[in-house]
Amino acid sequence: SIEETSATMEEMSASIKQTAENAREANKLAQNTKGIAESGSTVMGDTITAMDEINKSSSKIANISNVIEEIAFQTNLLALNAAVEAARAGEHGKGFAVVASEIRNLAQRASQSAKEITGLIEDSSEKTGRGVQLAQELSKKLDDIGISVKKVADLMDEVAAAAGEQASGINQVNSAITQIDQATQQNASLVEETSASAEELAAQAKELLNLISFFKVDEETSVERESRPRIAAAKKIARPSASRETARTSAHASARGGEMSMTSVASGEKTNGGFEEF
Repeated sequence: SIEETSATMEEMSASIKQTAENAREANKLAQNTKGIAESGSTVMGDTITAMDEINKSSSKIANISNVIEEIAFQTNLLALNAAVEAARAGEHGKGFAVVASEIRNLAQRASQSAKEITGLIEDSSEKTGRGVQLAQELSKKLDDIGISVKKVADLMDEVAAAAGEQASGINQVNSAITQIDQATQQNASLVEETSASAEELAAQAKELLNLISFFKVDEETSVERESRPRIAAAKKIARPSASRETARTSAHASARGGEMSMTSVASGEKTNGGFEEF
């Protein structure tokens, strides 16, 4: 029925409105996710920049370590030369020989430490480079996530807009159904009024027919009353006339019988006479 259809359309409208609201909420979440992804991408960019700076600093430290190692090597050579010169000096160069030996030991330790620092810096630079590469890949993934989230947000906008249009269309259809329902109810009222008028007209027509039949019966009765004396008088007049007509018919028949008898006699005489002549 129209009421059930209207109720169904209202339910559909409410469902579509809820879908549009959910789409808008999903759009907000997508926008937030997009913002987070963009923030993460920015952080990763900053991290990559920091790692690049660390890598550059490590390279500088490695260069400094190389310089220290070179200085240690030169110091070691100087200590060796000092030890040789102290040996040449004999007893006067023993103290200088001890100092030269200590300087040589320090130079060797500095050279060893510089080598270790260089190794650590190289390992740190390698790991930093790997971290920079991973950070760049992660930044690219975050950029891709941001692009995908933007597409999802755009689709959610389209879904929300389409749901809004559908809800508007269903509201228009529901309004039209309501108007049709009102028109149907008005038509039903008019039909009821027409039916009542028809019944009233039928009752009036029946009453008129009853009145007409009553007038016909009275008219026929009055005609019969007026015609009865005339019919009786006509019957009385017709009876003597019929008696006289019967007598007249009998006399005429008797006269014709006599004539026939005389004719027969005359004929017989003529016949007998004939026979006699023969």
